[in-house]
Amino acid sequence: GHWKIAQAAKDRPAPLKTGTPVCDCLVQLVQTQEPPLLSVVLGWEALEDLGCMYLMQAIQLSKTVTMIDLRNNSLGTESYKYVSEALLTVPSITSADLYGNANAEDYECIFSALQTNNSLTHLSLSVKQRSSGYDVEFMESSSTSRATNPLAACVAMLHSNNTLTTLKMDELTYNELDQGLVPFAQCIIAKPIITEIALTLRGIYDEKIK
Repeated sequence: GHWKIAQAAKDRPAPLKTGTPVCDCLVQLVQTQEPPLLSVVLGWEALEDLGCMYLMQAIQLSKTVTMIDLRNNSLGTESYKYVSEALLTVPSITSADLYGNANAEDYECIFSALQTNNSLTHLSLSVKQRSSGYDVEFMESSSTSRATNPLAACVAMLHSNNTLTTLKMDELTYNELDQGLVPFAQCIIAKPIITEIALTLRGIYDEKIK
């Protein structure tokens, strides 16, 4: 069966602010390999960058993990570098849920890894909760968007990647959609391997199934 590390660590007295108790349990499971570690489900555990570093190092040692779920863990830019390295070195990983962690600029790190990754099929991303109002962003000029448009970075990845079938990206801005949606859609049409797409903007949900 699939091990859920959060359950394995729930009785440990130390808090999960640094991820140390969770990583201790993970390392122990990796060492015993009875049964092989397949799933790492650690949503809402406040791992942060330090916990993510230890976690990804252990996953790279296991070589058996197929799914990682790190939703809402206050992961920063360094964490995305660790996750990207794991995606490049652990071909068994087929699903990654990183919802609620990234800044928009962090997408590019993941997408860069996926240009050469030949195993991941499911990816879920969203930026951290925005502090500015959507109405303000709606009125901004399209030239004022952030340096890294997630959709543009995604298009560059999709041109090279041939395994991703499900892609979910939440909390996009109006400017990002305005600038990136057409080339993104053109790329998707040319990639019949993509079977499910979910883009979320201020409660708007669009799903395309081929």
